[in-house]
Parts: sequence; C-alpha cells; structure tokens
Amino acid sequence: MADNPDMPARPDEAADHTDGLAGRLASWLEGLGLADQLDAAGLPTYERGADGVDADVPGHRFYTIRDASRSQKLAFFLLILEAFWLLMWERPAVIVTTGAAPGLVVLALGKTIFRSKTIWIDSVANVEKLSGSGKLAARFADVRLAQWPDLATGDIEHWGAVL
Repeated sequence: MADNPDMPARPDEAADHTDGLAGRLASWLEGLGLADQLDAAGLPTYERGADGVDADVPGHRFYTIRDASRSQKLAFFLLILEAFWLLMWERPAVIVTTGAAPGLVVLALGKTIFRSKTIWIDSVANVEKLSGSGKLAARFADVRLAQWPDLATGDIEHWGAVL
C-alpha cells in the first residue's frame, strides 16, 4: 500500500478511528461532485491500482491498494493484507465503496473486523444486473445502492441517477 508522502498526519494521532473511509473512483466521483465533498469532510480515500492518482488530491490522506481478482491467488492475498493495514491505520467508522474485489475486501474487513458502518455502491456499468461483487456485498453492507432504478429490488436501494 502506497500513501501520499505529502499527506498530513491523521487529525489526532491518539484517536482510535477516523470518521470514514471512501473508495475513490476519480471520474465517477468528479462527475457527481463528491470528490470535493469527501475532501472537505477530511475523509481519507483509497483507490485500487491507481499509481499517480494521489497527485489529484495533494494534502489529503490518500492510499493506493492493489487491484486483484480471486483468480490471482497471491495478488488477492496481498490485497487482503494491504486492505487490513489500511483499515488498521485509519479505523474508519464508515466505509463507502464501489467497484470490484478491492472494494469488496475493504468492505468485508471493515464490517467484520472493525465493525464499521458500510455502504456499497454498485458500478454504473451494471445496467441489467448487479455485479458479482455487489451480490457478495450483501453479507457485509449496511446499505447497498444500485445506480439504475430497475436494479433496486429487495434490500438494494436507488437514491438517484448518476447520469
């Protein structure tokens, strides 16, 4: 896990947790205007496999964790370790994430080990059905959101349109 060398220290080094941790998909968050809101809230963010993206968030706590799939056994194991150490360092009260395996790993570890409140936002690319990770997130997410109204069924909610 790489962190931004110019990032400020945690707000209170004696604090046992931060307010939240947000998975950052830069173009999606920029499109929604959430990037500035996350930054203003002082929430640390992480991105999967995004070397150099930390330059977009100078002065903010930003971490990069590897991208891996279940078929890449060693890389997936290392992803779990990176996510665990990220969560150990930040101890977020809330986790908001989207995407594939890295987001699911952060969500699962955060919920089961750190007792964080969790929100899963399924990818906007999933128009016809929920992603595989989105289905697995049901075990760990306090709230699951679909970005298409037709996918909002049962415990999957739709809070508005992205596009």
